[in-house]
Amino acid sequence: MNNIAELLRKIVLSDESPQILICTVDKVNGAFCDVSPVDKNIAPLTNVRLNAYSETPDFLIKPKEESYVLVAKINHSDAYVAMFSEIDTVRIRNEHYSLCKAFNMLLDAIMNLKVTTGTGPSGVPINLSEFNTIKTKINQLLEE
Repeated sequence: MNNIAELLRKIVLSDESPQILICTVDKVNGAFCDVSPVDKNIAPLTNVRLNAYSETPDFLIKPKEESYVLVAKINHSDAYVAMFSEIDTVRIRNEHYSLCKAFNMLLDAIMNLKVTTGTGPSGVPINLSEFNTIKTKINQLLEE
């Protein structure tokens, strides 16, 4: 048992400086991803962090699968994505709201806008389809 504890202590308290690897993203799993280093002499890494700590972060950038990322290895068993070449989605939220939800509510209000005129309320905006396109693009980029 002493040998195992000593080995664990060496791994966790290693004096190695962090290692930066160029990798391709194999799979994104929530707030983690699996990556393969471009250097084929280095084994693939699993459960690489996409954020500092939480499994359900309020700010999260998800890379596109098969894109390049720079991965910083903290120690033998822990790493995080430091930079992205391409992103898939972004999540920005707090305990009350998300940026995606706020944008969707704003666009819904604009698309349902009625203006009182001398002949009664106006109809929906004539460029409704453009607002729907904007809403679709926001939902492709931002997460709830």
